[in-house]
Amino acid sequence: MSENKEVEKVEEAVVEAPVEAVVVEEKPVKVKVDEKTAKNLEPIASGAIGSTTVKVPAKPKAEKPVAIKEAKKEDTVALFSKGNLHWDEVGKLQRGYNIVSKAAADKWLTFPTVRVATPEEVAADFATKSGGII
Repeated sequence: MSENKEVEKVEEAVVEAPVEAVVVEEKPVKVKVDEKTAKNLEPIASGAIGSTTVKVPAKPKAEKPVAIKEAKKEDTVALFSKGNLHWDEVGKLQRGYNIVSKAAADKWLTFPTVRVATPEEVAADFATKSGGII
């Protein structure tokens, strides 16, 4: 059963195309890092892990504290109290000089231990407590 088979030799046509040499110069990429970007390790185009830059989410800005409106001189009164007092609807007074609104002063003056203080008294008391000279 042996048959002679002729094997055909197939010659492949080899076409040589001109090959251009492509030279790729890898220059280090300089990235300016500021508050909005940061360096990070992540997969790059070739699949390897490399150094990249990513956007950093902006930090929420802190809210500015709301300024408490200071009472005008016309709206306040200096009182002197001989003791500590507390009144639920009005507030509290500590022993010594206290600055309160006119409406509260009218109520506090109903106490026999509370009186109106002069600006000179308040200034003298402040100077002695702060160590300053009038």
